[in-house]
Amino acid sequence: MRKMLIVDFGQHFKQINHCSFFWEEYDCDVLVKKKDRDKIDEKKFKSVKVFSGDFFSLWFSFYYMIFSYRYEKIVFLTPPEYGKGRVASIVKKIYYIYMCCNGCKCISYLKNIDEYKKDKFLRKGVLKSSLLFFETEMQRDFFIKIKNINHNINKYKVAYVYYPDYPDYPDYPDYPDYKVFFEKDKKNKIYIGLIGQFDISRRSYDLLYDYLELNNNVVFFQIGRVVSDNTIIKEKYNNRIIFFKKDYTSIEIDYLLGKMDLLLSMNSKEIGYDLGKGTAAFSEALAMRKRLIVPSFLNIYEEFNFFCDYYHDVTSLSEAIENNRVIDNRLFLSFSARKIKEKVFYE
Repeated sequence: MRKMLIVDFGQHFKQINHCSFFWEEYDCDVLVKKKDRDKIDEKKFKSVKVFSGDFFSLWFSFYYMIFSYRYEKIVFLTPPEYGKGRVASIVKKIYYIYMCCNGCKCISYLKNIDEYKKDKFLRKGVLKSSLLFFETEMQRDFFIKIKNINHNINKYKVAYVYYPDYPDYPDYPDYPDYKVFFEKDKKNKIYIGLIGQFDISRRSYDLLYDYLELNNNVVFFQIGRVVSDNTIIKEKYNNRIIFFKKDYTSIEIDYLLGKMDLLLSMNSKEIGYDLGKGTAAFSEALAMRKRLIVPSFLNIYEEFNFFCDYYHDVTSLSEAIENNRVIDNRLFLSFSARKIKEKVFYE
């Protein structure tokens, strides 16, 4: 069978799983950090290459440089967009050099468009890819607007990163803490999943706290890594905002998302999510076929309007939560891996 290597410098574990599903015609190998190995579904891969140490990005770079000959295709699910300092600079230069020689066998998924404006090695390297994949149509449009690039728009494809036809796990682990909680009587309460990391530097929670002061029929669940200190929040909103753990595996995240009535993103405008920076909020909702509530500045992502409601203050947040509209499942399935591949490769 044909072989593919998946390299993700951002270590987006759920995206790694979905990437192997999208490219199911290949035997996929993947590179992961040792401490994060349990966060991917190893059954989805031919081989998992594990690296330890602080400079994992360098080890990733050395691996794909040395063993590139083993693979028909290399997918950079996230190119080396992250990091600062000497190591990050070296990794970006290695990526550029490699792409100059082997870009024809590479596919790069772009995450944060602004990084390609700032770093010439990253920008020139990614343009050598045989195909450039984007998470959204808006993200592709932002990339096209970057000046001083000889754009080849024919190889710019919107492939997304999560897919609603990704197979459900038939054997969810028996999570005692979760199971006991969800077996309780909901008593007409609404369960809402907070998507993404709990990170006050990237998300604005003030409206959420205001909402909790006015309503008591909703329980929020933090589904994602806890980055910021949540001690005070847990004490003040005990049983109103649930933090099961500090971090989760991709299977746990899917399990919890599946228990939610709807999903909520608290993304902050200051981070630039409306200017080409990628967000997993839409993809999570799309994959789980759930209604999503997002800040009103994100209404520019028009392809997701059918499952999104928008808020800008406490009143609009309350209205969005209380809206019980039903979304036709066929609209979600129009984003299936099969249909997206047809658009990417045959239209």
